[in-house]
Amino acid sequence: MKIPCFHKFYSVNIFLYLIIIYALSLACTLSSYICINYFYIWILYALLFLITMELTPISFVLIFIELILRKFKYIKSECTNIVDEKIKKTIYGVAVTALIYILWYWIYYNPILEKQMQFD
Repeated sequence: MKIPCFHKFYSVNIFLYLIIIYALSLACTLSSYICINYFYIWILYALLFLITMELTPISFVLIFIELILRKFKYIKSECTNIVDEKIKKTIYGVAVTALIYILWYWIYYNPILEKQMQFD
């Protein structure tokens, strides 16, 4: 089974998938933190959140590397199974919403930043 492509760059597709998984794992980590009975599920969500948190900036850098490699024609193949335009717009909308949610969390909700911003 091929993973559907939404953009002709492989790194952009990976970035879109990572952003969506990152936001979902963040939401699941925050919501399952309340239930102590399912601590092992919270650990799995937290591990997924940490992995995607580290991979997202790396994939963002890979977009520029792939752009440079395509410009000098070191990468010739393109993603051929690009999905329908309606599905593409939906995925881009979900990814932008997920990115806004992640930024909202890091700016307004992150307890580490909240402690640093308190002026006593």
